[in-house]
Amino acid sequence: FILGHIRKRHPEDWPEVRKGLERAFRDYADYGFCLSLGEWQRDVNAVGVALHHESHGLLAFNCGGPSFHLKREKLEDDIGPRLLHMVHNIEAATR
Repeated sequence: FILGHIRKRHPEDWPEVRKGLERAFRDYADYGFCLSLGEWQRDVNAVGVALHHESHGLLAFNCGGPSFHLKREKLEDDIGPRLLHMVHNIEAATR
């Protein structure tokens, strides 16, 4: 539903949006988190992890900041894995 809505409302942006989504799905499958590197705002980078909780539904945990401070390497090698570890701890504590 949401993707169809984006495609209809912003057809000129859809090819780029689709590429970004495909990359995010691959990253999530490979690493357990996905990145946004200047996609929504040119000077902001972020990493995010989802938590599928039985009682609370889908929750999102993320960390973002200025791209000059949060480079891809920092997000991939440090913050992303730590965020994923935090989510695993939350999952274990709420079972």
